[in-house]
Amino acid sequence: MSPEAAGFVEQDASSLRTDAVGDAIADYGLLGAKIESLARLRQLQGVRAEIAMLSMGRSYVRRCVGRNGSWTSGIHLLWWTRLRLDQEPEVNAGDIRMELAIPLARQVEMAQWAVLMFRLVFISDIGQYAKVSGSRAGVGGLSSLAEEAAAETSDVTPKALITWLKRKGLSRFDHALPERSYVRMARDLHRDAEDGD
Repeated sequence: MSPEAAGFVEQDASSLRTDAVGDAIADYGLLGAKIESLARLRQLQGVRAEIAMLSMGRSYVRRCVGRNGSWTSGIHLLWWTRLRLDQEPEVNAGDIRMELAIPLARQVEMAQWAVLMFRLVFISDIGQYAKVSGSRAGVGGLSSLAEEAAAETSDVTPKALITWLKRKGLSRFDHALPERSYVRMARDLHRDAEDGD
């Protein structure tokens, strides 16, 4: 059954165009390259945009890997996630879509923790792809980053996770993919993509 037949793809995206996040999602695949929509989401403020970028980014990278495609966009998505890795997600009461029988402040904390873990899961996914493919050897070392963070932080709070990221997570990332390596890799991948045209 096709995604359209299963109801996963909305044929009329006009209702999505009422806000910036929905507009970027509606354009996914319609612009010159899918990475353009992901780059637009990166520029938008708020956790809705970040969750959309990470979610669509995971699907995008998985699809590229499944087709033996280039890592160019995946490396950019990885680096963009690193740039905000230890920043506290800005979750507002309006971002909470479901009422729970706990104080709103705790719901916000739990949502922040979930976004922080989503960043780590995205990084671990790309690390696993790199590890399995044998390419980008350093990036493969990030495959267990989310598991380590969860194991070493017993509190389900953004504060505990941000503390771990500042103490261990960022240095692990920077050891696996220093900025100079990212810049060199992105340049090489871009050149390879141009040569393949």
